[in-house]
Amino acid sequence: MATTLFTNPAVKEQSQHERKTYTVTTTNVGSNPVNVDVSVYDITGDQRVNVTATVMPVGVPVVVGDVITWPELLNLTPNRLYRVETLFETGGNRFKAVTIFSAVD
Repeated sequence: MATTLFTNPAVKEQSQHERKTYTVTTTNVGSNPVNVDVSVYDITGDQRVNVTATVMPVGVPVVVGDVITWPELLNLTPNRLYRVETLFETGGNRFKAVTIFSAVD
């Protein structure tokens, strides 16, 4: 089981028209992360639907030192909440960094 880490701010906003890359820095828990995977879930209401193929359709996470760079996040639907989970291992431990996005017009 992975230890869950939450990034700040608690909820980030991104417009439906934006295309952005984001980073997760692992320095606080360890260096040189491996076995990195990024998944995106629509968590609006009571649902949890994997939408990675729609909102992060191209690319793979890239690791340089202690920094994980996500593929571009795009195609968000306004008025929906998204949970991005970045799974990685460092120092023999498994971690999950969680970032929440609110999609805006």
